[in-house]
Amino acid sequence: MKKYLQAVVIGTLLAMLTGCSDEAATAENGFGVEIYSQETENEGAEDGSTAAESEEPEQSDVTYYGTWAVKDYQSAEVSALSTEEIETYLGYTVTYQADAVFQNGQNMNIAGLTYESKEYTEDSLVQEYKANLGEWWNEKSQVMGIYIDSEDNFFGSQFFAADNDTLWIYYEGVFFLARREE
Repeated sequence: MKKYLQAVVIGTLLAMLTGCSDEAATAENGFGVEIYSQETENEGAEDGSTAAESEEPEQSDVTYYGTWAVKDYQSAEVSALSTEEIETYLGYTVTYQADAVFQNGQNMNIAGLTYESKEYTEDSLVQEYKANLGEWWNEKSQVMGIYIDSEDNFFGSQFFAADNDTLWIYYEGVFFLARREE
């Protein structure tokens, strides 16, 4: 009985000590009983809700993977595209995946695809791109600018994730409003 109590005490101490890490810890005492300890991701908040329920989604939580269809556009002060050229992109689709980009269903075959990001406020976007997107901001305080590291400048290589259902694709001085396709 004494060895059993020692094993329980040692196991409890081990569980308390390993409880500081995010990884699961196991130990086997002398009686073949496995002691298991793991912190949970959704520990209860003061109001009884879980951490996932009580947190507001941050801009970094916005996901841009998926298929997007161009619905509207706004030109910056200077644009390299004519109105006719701009309107050809209405209805155009871009699909972003971790390892590929597709335009209207065709793979762009970008070698070593990487996404880089930078946060923008309305003021910083106006200052850098000379474009006032007005109502597109719709009470957003910031957007995440995403750049695809590539030697080629192509439609969809630069965009702004406004929320989980809205992207602003920037191309040749024009912002194209794109909505997530289901």
